Amino acid sequence: MSDQLCVIHGKITSMERVPVSLQTAGQPSAGMLARIFAPILFALGGKIGMAVMNHWQNRYLSGIYDQLNQTARGAASQTVKLTALADFLYLMDITIAGTQYRTMLSGLCFSEGDDVNAVVDAKGTLLAVARPDQTAMSIYSSCKYGFALLMKNLWWVSKLLFWVMMIPMLLINVGELTLNSAWDLTVFLIVLAGAPFALMALSALLCGLANRDEFIPAWLASSIFEALSRPDLATANFNVAEREAPHDGRKRPGDKGRVLYFWPADNATKAARAKIRAANSQIEHSEG
Repeated sequence: MSDQLCVIHGKITSMERVPVSLQTAGQPSAGMLARIFAPILFALGGKIGMAVMNHWQNRYLSGIYDQLNQTARGAASQTVKLTALADFLYLMDITIAGTQYRTMLSGLCFSEGDDVNAVVDAKGTLLAVARPDQTAMSIYSSCKYGFALLMKNLWWVSKLLFWVMMIPMLLINVGELTLNSAWDLTVFLIVLAGAPFALMALSALLCGLANRDEFIPAWLASSIFEALSRPDLATANFNVAEREAPHDGRKRPGDKGRVLYFWPADNATKAARAKIRAANSQIEHSEG
């Protein structure tokens, strides 16, 4: 993943929602090539594939930086076109360790006075804010899950699509060979050998085109997870965690929007989770 991201640790001394009327205008463009061929580069792997993906990610980050600058130039009453999940978009000015950042987050899992781990890029764009106890994270609005989970889901769908197309083709070819004496056995064998590869490539291409706008945000999410020393989160299903969080103590009363919930990598035992629940319970009482 990209080495352009770094983690800063500090206390949030101020946070304020920016009073700008937002319009969704799609994600910052990383180029059509990035959106279509990202899964191919990921599958091939290697240093060249990683370098190209990180280059496309840097272009995407430049688009985020430009959009945030647009909000800084606009008046408070001005309507500004921005990226995002329109349902969960928090355009915020947040001061961490004495430095103010403008950011677009999908939700909030922190408040003033909290110690946090924040992920910023080389230009100083704030991309994620995580609790030090590794139970929740607010992330850039277009990032929903890691790249590895996206590829896993696409691979499952492409395999299903492959068999849906492959079985009828086999039946047609076998029937043609059985009923048509003029059918060449050599042609049949060539079709039988080549069809799986052609259909698998077609299935992967169709799935890639359908999800082309999700590749670079998912790659960025994985880079953020790696910067936080949590590469395992690239395969995490945050939808399941979001349903469980209100019942296991990870979700606090002040949490808003779409927050990514997870457990510490080295504290998965019941006793450790009980301590986290107890600590969050004390925070709830103090806030109440």
